[in-house]
Amino acid sequence: MVIRSPLIIILFFVGCYSTEFEKGTSQRDIIGIDSNQSFPRKIRDDESREDYYQFIVSSKKYTYWKNNYPEETLHVVLDFPVEKIDDHLVDVFRCFLNFNFNVATDFVEEEVLGAHHKDIAIEVIVRSLQVDDLGMAVLWAQDINDDTKRHSLIEELATH
Repeated sequence: MVIRSPLIIILFFVGCYSTEFEKGTSQRDIIGIDSNQSFPRKIRDDESREDYYQFIVSSKKYTYWKNNYPEETLHVVLDFPVEKIDDHLVDVFRCFLNFNFNVATDFVEEEVLGAHHKDIAIEVIVRSLQVDDLGMAVLWAQDINDDTKRHSLIEELATH
């Protein structure tokens, strides 16, 4: 039997190749595939927080994710090692406010964030409002859980 259709031959080899590819997929290949997503992936069960952090921040798409998928990226940042969350949370939340202020503020009100992380997000909101809407900035500042930080920020707003 002679196969004359090049399409059938190509499909046969593609089918064989893809089976072999799946069998031989390494961890590095999986990471490469994950980095091609248009939004950041979640941490895997077999992955340390440090490895996950390194994967995300070293990705060429990290800036793209922050600017185009800020809510998803905030969830990603919360899976970073504890000592690296705060700086990235501030950065990504600023992007979120620029992307959609109302959705970002709703996120802070509705999402179950730890008190410390919620305070960080509220401080970013307050600083973004302090020039254009001082009254609203003061209202937001009153929601900060940490008494010292709240009083300091309200005093700073009063002297602004």
